[in-house]
Amino acid sequence: MSKHFVKNNSESIKDIFRKKQVYKIIARSDRPNLVDFTFAEKALYGRVNRRYQPMVANESRLAMISLSSGTIKTIKAYNFVVDAFHDLQNKFRQKAASNQIDTKDEFLADLTPIAGYVDPKVLYRNYKAAYVTGMGNVIKNKNLKFADFGEFVTVMLPYIHNTLKTKVFTFQAFLKSKECPINVSGLVIEIGTKIKSNDDEFKYNKFYKSNNWDFFLNACNTYGFMVDCNMPNRLVADISSPAMWEKMTQYDEQINSPDAFLLGCYDTTSAADFDDFKKFLYDIYNENKRTKILTTTLVNNDNTRSITRKVKTYSYQNFLIDYSDEYFFKLYSKIRFMEEESFFSEAEQRSLTQNILQFMGVDRTMALNVFEIILNKTFDYNGSLSYITNRLNSLRR
Repeated sequence: MSKHFVKNNSESIKDIFRKKQVYKIIARSDRPNLVDFTFAEKALYGRVNRRYQPMVANESRLAMISLSSGTIKTIKAYNFVVDAFHDLQNKFRQKAASNQIDTKDEFLADLTPIAGYVDPKVLYRNYKAAYVTGMGNVIKNKNLKFADFGEFVTVMLPYIHNTLKTKVFTFQAFLKSKECPINVSGLVIEIGTKIKSNDDEFKYNKFYKSNNWDFFLNACNTYGFMVDCNMPNRLVADISSPAMWEKMTQYDEQINSPDAFLLGCYDTTSAADFDDFKKFLYDIYNENKRTKILTTTLVNNDNTRSITRKVKTYSYQNFLIDYSDEYFFKLYSKIRFMEEESFFSEAEQRSLTQNILQFMGVDRTMALNVFEIILNKTFDYNGSLSYITNRLNSLRR
């Protein structure tokens, strides 16, 4: 057990808290590119756009390309990020050749990439598979019964609601959750070795105490990279830096600013998420329904009788016929309001849902985008800078 830093989760909560505070002090720096990606809006960097809508990488303008590395695993990032990283590598090699840095340093002498872009759709697909299994366990352990999809929703919605703080449901919420790493942005390259998130002692000894640490931070800043103070082997492209703009424009002259990059190289996912939401619910129902259920009914006010009911089976096509877009959007909006830390009253939620439903009759995709724009305002997030500021002001009053 380390005296000053957390080594693993086996320590007491009190010791972990105390040692985390020590690490926060160590990780503080006047260098602007040593960044805490757990604080405020930086927690969503590369995963939401200017309107705080969740987004996914789109390679139609700038492609993801592989980094050359000694591993079999393919490591990818946006092409301009890879170019900037190669420049950074070359700078380290030049300094090493002239003995201007410690060449014996384990991780900060020759920068070796070990991880990059991760496809969020693949992550979510795996997440959903585990969720289906988890819901199946709840249904089995609680002996929950339902004879059709409508009954299933009535029975399962309270359990979905109760778990949303730790287990989100929709892809929109997944993209902003802790289950989804910043690597999905295509802006991340990790170097050296995989680090356990709680092993602060390792981070301190291998990175912060490195003879090359100051040079590493300076060089990263020169080439447009931020360094994650909590995972110091993680380099994140700063799309606001002139160095990164220059790299972007070499591939597309119109991608010459952060806004142009966000608009041209990412897609919002609200319409696709709504369709996936329906299929997700269908899969949970279909995978966990029984053939028959035995229920008890009251007869003549004082007697009961057991009745065997056949559980309805749907093809996906018939499922969508039996339950309309209006039915699903009411359910979708209810879950989205639950997932978000919003300040909408119940009356406001009903009004917004009804207005979006009317808009869906005119332009379904636009209506779903508008819903997410309204829902995803920055002040809705516990942990956003504006939330923290408003909370501090309220406490002072």
